[in-house]
Amino acid sequence: MAWVDETWKGRVIDAIDTDERSEEMACPDGRSDIHSPCGYPSGGQPDTFVNEEWFGLNEVYSLCPKSEVDQLRPRLAIHGHTQWLNIHFVHQ
Repeated sequence: MAWVDETWKGRVIDAIDTDERSEEMACPDGRSDIHSPCGYPSGGQPDTFVNEEWFGLNEVYSLCPKSEVDQLRPRLAIHGHTQWLNIHFVHQ
């Protein structure tokens, strides 16, 4: 889990015996600045596939080339995490 989506991770190719990714999945991801469905097989995941590009608690809402500071938008996961923290730690 990361604070922000890591779009560059679509280019990651894990060291595995077989790679069933296809061109339909946009693999390998040639652009590190956008999300793609490209990921990699991982036996440790419930669906045996992982896409680290989408693991951020915030998504990049808008790239800002002038100030080089991206605008972020919280994902639903961060709201759930905040609620959980409030219930278990703040309001005891």
